[in-house]
Amino acid sequence: AVDDADERFAPLRFWGTPWSSGTSANAAFQGDLEECLRVVPSRLDVLMTHGPIPKERLLQLSPRLYAFGHHHEMHGVREIGRSTATICSSIMNKKYNPLNLPIVIDVMHRQVK
Repeated sequence: AVDDADERFAPLRFWGTPWSSGTSANAAFQGDLEECLRVVPSRLDVLMTHGPIPKERLLQLSPRLYAFGHHHEMHGVREIGRSTATICSSIMNKKYNPLNLPIVIDVMHRQVK
């Protein structure tokens, strides 16, 4: 599991956290975003969170791929900045019906020169 941890799969570097913004009564996955992200390593290939992080912070971290869910109406793939692809992979729509299609993406490793 990738849970507030730096993991390597083949030559790719992943970081994942269950963090999410919100104010639910159970406080599931909610906490201080900056505390969570200050330990994210540099030269990251894939960053995964439960809910989306602010665009400005994402641009600072600059992962090659950023994947999240939670915000059902944001389903799809977008590009942020010049080097980060973002994926909201929630299969549930806003009414919690599983209508969004799964998203599959290939992440190629960086060529070392």
